[in-house]
Amino acid sequence: MSLEKHCNDVLRRFQMSDANPVSTPCESNLHLQVSDSPPLNERYPQVVRDYQQAVESCVIFTVFTRKDCTFAVNQCAHFKSKPGPTYVAAIC
Repeated sequence: MSLEKHCNDVLRRFQMSDANPVSTPCESNLHLQVSDSPPLNERYPQVVRDYQQAVESCVIFTVFTRKDCTFAVNQCAHFKSKPGPTYVAAIC
């Protein structure tokens, strides 16, 4: 399996096929914080699962090709069990 095919599959899976490339891996003023996490009773299992899968897919890219994205993906990975809207926006 080629990395390009995997990348395209991931983009399709998360409805990002039409996304535009950016020059930086994350916004310089974006700071993810625990306080951005929704309370346990307001977390949707499907959102958590999708977020975790998106983060894991991005980890593959940072390990093999995009070392410049490691910090940004690592920040998102800290909140894999309790993603809020801020985190979802950051990984997408």
